Amino acid sequence: MALTASRWDDLEGSKIGEAYELALELKAQGRQIFDLTTGEPDFASPEHANAAGKAAIDNGQTKYTPTDGDMALKESVQLKYRRDNGLEFDINQICIGSGAKPLLYYVLLTILDIGDEVIVPTPAWTSFPGMVELAGAVPKLVSCTREQGYKLTPQALETTLGERTKAIIINTPSNPTGAVYSRTELEALEPILSAYPDVVIVADEIYEHLVYDVEFASVAATLPSLAHRIVSVNGASKGYAMTGWRIGYAAGPVLIMDTLRKLLSQSAGNPTTMSQLATVAAIEGPQDLLAERSELYRRRRDLAVQILNQAPGLHVDPPDGAFYLYVDCSEALGSQTPDGKVLKDDAAFCQYLLESEGVATVPSVGFYAPGGFRISYACDEETLREACQRIARACNHLR
Repeated sequence: MALTASRWDDLEGSKIGEAYELALELKAQGRQIFDLTTGEPDFASPEHANAAGKAAIDNGQTKYTPTDGDMALKESVQLKYRRDNGLEFDINQICIGSGAKPLLYYVLLTILDIGDEVIVPTPAWTSFPGMVELAGAVPKLVSCTREQGYKLTPQALETTLGERTKAIIINTPSNPTGAVYSRTELEALEPILSAYPDVVIVADEIYEHLVYDVEFASVAATLPSLAHRIVSVNGASKGYAMTGWRIGYAAGPVLIMDTLRKLLSQSAGNPTTMSQLATVAAIEGPQDLLAERSELYRRRRDLAVQILNQAPGLHVDPPDGAFYLYVDCSEALGSQTPDGKVLKDDAAFCQYLLESEGVATVPSVGFYAPGGFRISYACDEETLREACQRIARACNHLR
């Protein structure tokens, strides 16, 4: 008898995690590795959030809170949605969790029955299809090309929707492409979704505060006629650089939130108390750092785009959000490395970058789309410049 459940035999691990762990392994061996794999801001958590977390410990605020989060943080999330998005949520429409990632999974577990289908536009964050499969449902991958701005079109949505469709995931700004849906682009999806009244829209908006050249459009705020079946998921990790604090939040219809609370109560329990109080301080405290850091990310983006677009075989469009570049390397595939190896796919291309120049990237096969790779520019400018120059040098050595 096998020690593990056979239903997980075909489940793949996160390709981002695999790339990151390989980079760590090579660093441990003494190699100089320029790690561009992880989506973690290199900035510190806000000082006022740190102070609030420390004060919570000093004041003995280290006990359980309600399963779905402390009232103080729920009220802060209410404030955030009102202030930033013009949305009004009652307290019973909000759940706090130990990070946006597990909340996304629990939301899917809440709404999906075995065999349901979930539309996932690709390139997609590597965990979306896996979460759908863990919930016993079927991910329906919809290719969104570079020519489409890596965004779902009304035509593609209409073609993919069917009787078994239960949900669609809209990630804006997107990981891995940095694509941001405009208000007009979201509104174009509305009449098609209106024809399928039982389809839930799961909006992953964790990169909301990282947008450049465009305005962020919240899915729920943009599509009020569908708000009764939209679940918005966000958190403190990206904008506030509070990844290790592990706080996410979801807001949506009462029925979904009530069921979500039941699932959390039987499995996860409450998120960390002092992390919740630190997040209250982040949301309610000074917000200037969001714009300041966004401007620094923009500078890094422009630097990396300039260098990489000069490399033979690479093409990258400046993204409107997040802190990733999704680089098209399809023209370089089929080339030979200096030692005669043929780069047959994006995974081989990324392996070549790692072996030849010590630059760790994530192949686009991990995002369910061929012919590219992702880099994170959530690192200091000197590291980013050197890494991109090394990538360009590796491309110049291909023949």
